Amino acid sequence: MLSAASEKLQINFRRSLWSSMLADVTMPSVIAAAAEPHQRYSKQEGETPLTSRNLKRLAASRGAAALVLAGMLVLGSGLTARAQSEDAGSHNGLEGTWRLQVTVRDCQTGEAKRTFPALFTFAKGGTLTVTTAGQLPSLSTPGLGVWRHTDGHTYSAVSEAFVFSSAGAWTQTHRLTRVIEIGNDADEFTDTVALQIFDTSGNLIVTGCATSVASRFE
Repeated sequence: MLSAASEKLQINFRRSLWSSMLADVTMPSVIAAAAEPHQRYSKQEGETPLTSRNLKRLAASRGAAALVLAGMLVLGSGLTARAQSEDAGSHNGLEGTWRLQVTVRDCQTGEAKRTFPALFTFAKGGTLTVTTAGQLPSLSTPGLGVWRHTDGHTYSAVSEAFVFSSAGAWTQTHRLTRVIEIGNDADEFTDTVALQIFDTSGNLIVTGCATSVASRFE
């Protein structure tokens, strides 16, 4: 009996010691674990104004950068547009409709023979339409042709028109070859003209010369 009582006392002592150790080790851990989320939350709450300020500063800096970039793009596009409009040598510099004063000249002496008005339309893509007061409408079709940019401020153009007799019979084809020079003013040009007249069989029968001054139709 004494041995059994001693064994029971030892068991109770061990249980008491284990419970005490468990309380010492486990409770602080539980308390710390329970407090940790609150500490995180408190820390986050403390960081929230700082993060908000940083975000506001970042947003402000990004907004300023965007405004600067937008200004640079607008300025750049404006300068590009201005440069293109001032560059009479660009491929599009001749596009549009022009009023011409055409002067027929002696090819040897350059003496002026007669002057008449004309309208030229240089279309995008390189086509050309000519209407002139140098021929009666009943005796000539409008001139049709092509044009292209050659170099710098210089262009070339070729057009042809059918010419008829007073009886309405086709008698000739007039071919005009022009060398066009746009000046510093992109709304004005001068040109020299070589005239070739062919019969209905395509044989060259007459040549001629002319010059023109032109202003853009606005």
